Amino acid sequence: MYINKYIIMFMLIVLFSSCNQPELASDANGYIQYSQYLDGNVRSFDIINDSLFVASEDYGVVVYKIMQSDGKIYLDSLTATNIVGNPVTLDIAPESRSLIILDDYNHTYIGKLDKLSSMSAVRCDDYQRKSTFIDYSDKPIELITPFRHKPTQNEVDTLAWDTSFIHRIKFSEDVYAFDVYSGDCSDTLYKYLNYEIEDVFYNNEKLYLVNPEDTVYSVVSLNHEVSMDTFSVIDTLVLNDKPLTMKTNENYMFIGLDDNQGCYIKLLDSNNLNHSNFSIALGYDIQDIQVSNDYIALSSGYDGSLVFEWSESASPELSFLLGGIYAYKTVMYDDLNMIVGTKNGLHIYEIER
Repeated sequence: MYINKYIIMFMLIVLFSSCNQPELASDANGYIQYSQYLDGNVRSFDIINDSLFVASEDYGVVVYKIMQSDGKIYLDSLTATNIVGNPVTLDIAPESRSLIILDDYNHTYIGKLDKLSSMSAVRCDDYQRKSTFIDYSDKPIELITPFRHKPTQNEVDTLAWDTSFIHRIKFSEDVYAFDVYSGDCSDTLYKYLNYEIEDVFYNNEKLYLVNPEDTVYSVVSLNHEVSMDTFSVIDTLVLNDKPLTMKTNENYMFIGLDDNQGCYIKLLDSNNLNHSNFSIALGYDIQDIQVSNDYIALSSGYDGSLVFEWSESASPELSFLLGGIYAYKTVMYDDLNMIVGTKNGLHIYEIER
């Protein structure tokens, strides 16, 4: 489904360098236009080259080609599959060209980007909602997923009740070359973690566990010694508020916090030590973070989206505040186009500067 220039009331705040206060960008009636694709919950999407992969609660996985005309992007539908009943996360691993999708508290699905119909279900467990991946150049991709264990699952190990395990899922090299993903779930990295672990993230040979302890709010950082294939704890960041999600790049850690505490940003050195830290978006719960060279895009559920312009030589400055929608994920595609997954479809906003 596509609605061209669908109109809804919301706030779009644009910050200009010549002004200290944001100015409202809207027409005389307080309305602004955007393009809507699909209906219902769009919790996740990812982009590779000019292809956009969308996780839709109503339509499954939908693939679009991103087109552009006079600086404005629009989407051309390519294909779709409902092999995943209710996709809640969707990630592209560019090195292996793998598509990883989590069904809502069910299974993980994985396959090649150009072979959606042959995606494989990884049935290690059936109660998970977050995942990350290690995308190797010389061997099969690996998935790292926390699984929640409930007493109602007939769990024999009573110590596992109401805890989470971190599983690493490996794939057989024998069939991987033929684009077949045969998962082995036997590698358990950690047991008996907090049942309410919120997220996992892997980047630059570091694994991050978000809220893995049940006594304190924390983010635990682990070093992945690839040559030995071992993980070891190198830092535990204790927080005053519950962390919900996180991202990192080479120099920074970005942590989305609950209870209106915004996004906590930690500057790292090469040893992962804390030099300085600060927060942005205070007054918002941050449920998703997307970081690019020029922008930090934050999604805050019913409070919409916040986009900050930033560079490593300057502090982040709020550029856009998008209200009136439930935002799951926000991405600045370029300086003029913003893509948002919402409770009411996929939205594309053209930014006027």
